Parts: sequence; C-alpha cells; structure tokens
Amino acid sequence: MDQLLSRIPPQDINMEESVLSAIFINPKGIEEIEDLTPDDFYKSSNKKIFQAILDLKKRRDPIDLMTVTTELTKKEEIESIGGVAYLVYIADTAPVATNISAYATRIIELSKARELISTAAGIVEKGFNVKNIDQYISDSQAKILDIQTTASKDKFSTMEEIMTESLKRIEQAQKSEFKLGLNFGMPKLDNYMQVWGSKLILLAGRPGMGKSSMAFSIAVHLGFQGDMSGILSIEMDKEQFADKTLSVKADINSMVFYARDSINSYGYQRLTDAAAILSDLPIYIDDSECNIEDVKRKCRKLKKLGCKIIIIDQLNQISYDKGLTPYIGISKNCSALKMLTKELRMPILLLCQLNRNLETRSNKRPIKADLAETGRLEQDADMILFLHREGYYDKKVDESITEINLSKNRQGETGVERQVLFNKKRGMFQMGGING
Repeated sequence: MDQLLSRIPPQDINMEESVLSAIFINPKGIEEIEDLTPDDFYKSSNKKIFQAILDLKKRRDPIDLMTVTTELTKKEEIESIGGVAYLVYIADTAPVATNISAYATRIIELSKARELISTAAGIVEKGFNVKNIDQYISDSQAKILDIQTTASKDKFSTMEEIMTESLKRIEQAQKSEFKLGLNFGMPKLDNYMQVWGSKLILLAGRPGMGKSSMAFSIAVHLGFQGDMSGILSIEMDKEQFADKTLSVKADINSMVFYARDSINSYGYQRLTDAAAILSDLPIYIDDSECNIEDVKRKCRKLKKLGCKIIIIDQLNQISYDKGLTPYIGISKNCSALKMLTKELRMPILLLCQLNRNLETRSNKRPIKADLAETGRLEQDADMILFLHREGYYDKKVDESITEINLSKNRQGETGVERQVLFNKKRGMFQMGGING
C-alpha cells in the first residue's frame, strides 16, 4: 500500500493553470464554474490563487492581475505561491481554457479520484485492526458513497425542460392502451394511484394482516405484466416466497411440500409446470439483513438491473445507528428512503408494521394517527396503504375479505379496495397475475 500511495496522485497542473488564465482574461467565466472549489486544485499555489479570486468575487471587486496580487499580498501568501512572477506567467503565458466549464469538470473529477484513493487507503488501514466487521463494512460503504461530484448533487432543470417532459408523459398516457405507471392488481385503487417516478408508498398494518404476502403478490402480478421488480425481504426469506407462489400457482397446499410421500405424480407435474412459469418472472430477491446504507446500495444495483419498482419488507427491520430511539431511527431511515426515490427516479413500496396500540380500540382499522406512534412517516410518504382483515379479529367474518385503504395520495383520490381476497391456505392474495 505504501508503494501505491507513493505514486503521484491524479492531477493536471496545466489544466488548473488554464482555468485560472481564462478567468484573468474573462472574469465572467467564473460564473460558469460555480461547482469548482479551491480544494479541487492539486497544486497549493493554484488553490490559494483561486481562493483569492473567489474572495474578490464575493466582495464584487474587479478580478485581474493587480487585484489578485494585492489580495494575496494582504493574506501574506504572495511569496508562497511563487511570487508575482507565477501570477504573470498564468495571466500572460499559460494556455487559456477554450471551454472553461469542461476543464473545471475535469479538475473536479481528478479531485474526487484523489479523495477516493485517500478514503480507500484509510479503509484498508482500518481493516487490519477491525473489531466489528458489520460496522466496518457499513462505515466503509458510507464513506465511499459520500464521495460524489457536485454535479451529481445539483441537477437544475429549466421550466422549458420540465414542461416538455410533462407534455411527453401526458401525450404518452393519452395514446397508450394502458394507464401510465405500474398496476398493482387492485381493481379500484389502480385507477387512483400513479405508481411511477419518485414515489414512496407505505404499506402498513399490524402483524398477521399479510403485509409480506401482499407485497409478494404485487411483485408476482407485476411480473406477469412484464414489469421487473426488486424485493429486499428482511422480514420473509426467499424460500417462503418460493413456497407461497408455487402453492398458489400449482394449487397445492404448501403444508404438504415437506411431508414425506404426500405429493403424487400428478401433483409433482403441477409443481414442475408452475415452477417453469414462475421462473420466467422478472423478479430479483435479496433476503439478507441490512442497514440503511446496505439498502441504498442494493436499491441502486436493482435500478441498474432494470427494476421498475423496489419493495422493501420492512422498514422496522432496517437497523439504525446505536443510541437512537426506535422512533428516531425508523423516522431517519424512512426519510433516507424518500430521498432515495428522488435519486433513483423510481417508486419504492415500503412495508411498515404498526404498533399494538390500535388493537385496544373497538374499531381496529388502522388510521394515519397510528403511523405517528411508529415514526415521522406520514410526512415522507406520497401514498399510504393500510391493510386490514376484520376476520383476523372477528371469527364471524370471512377471513379472506381484505380492506386496502388508500389513506393518503398526493396526486389523486383516496379510497378503499375490497375486491382483493386473501387465500389463507396458500398465504397469498388473489390478484390478477398470480391466477393468470
């Protein structure tokens, strides 16, 4: 590693001097490179010169050879940069950047490369004395993800660009045989929800309502429509998902799957046929434990794989920093996932478990106030779906009857879906795709 760090870091002194020279010739050029900072320069002299230029700009003073010399002299830095001779060289001799914006972008990229090399070296050094491997991996991921170019953070759009994109979406929706966005297989609510873009959709309910089963049923339904989904299943493992979907598609109770000699040849054939059909569904599943940084990393990877939606099961199971209360930890993770939807420009269906206080009420249907007891979730959610099966509490009521309450919808109507039934024997919900 010492040999690696002894190499000259990525840099381009000529390019740095060219940018400074361009500013001396045309001070207005600095308006084109507002993302560039003094720390992005590799050569110490160039850092100081650029800082002097920024100080003059901040005071709205003229920027030229004389004023920069005076500014550096006042800071007692004129000698450390190589004296007036170096400034004269930059102003009169150094090659001028013909495209100052492109040069500045390259200087920033080289700066980030140096930062990444330094960060990676620190990660390697700590790795020789690691005590908590999970914390070490999490901290390492966070440090690397923090190294982003300013350009990737600041993405301004003009009104013309926004309006053009909006009209394209509207025109596409008007001409399309199908509605814009994804279809969850909920006959009523699909007409209200616009599942596309940077949407955070909460699917909340008490344990036993079937949140995981609902999420998996939605993924399978989407798969039969050709829409790829990614599932981060922290709550339910992939083997359970496989058994549930096979059970429904083959119409065989999964309870007999692992009981010796309980499936005849006809049943095996149905299972084989069902597995062949389900194998073609565009679904990716990861069932490992993770913290919020793991979740963000995996979501970025799922986006690259082509997923149109990511399902996270569930919010309460994502670990958070030690020392935080569950309320604060869950709230911070939810806010981070909302920001992630904006970064990825894709919807996330986030499952959330409500606390048991609602079960003390005579009417056990969840309401938005129940979310407030779990964390600050309502503010971040674009849509909130509450899952409720009255038959779970009242044995006189058919347990297959399901209520899906669209309690919040930023861009449309709210309402209650009662046309989706729960198949208790199969552990899945009866939605269009899985029965198709």
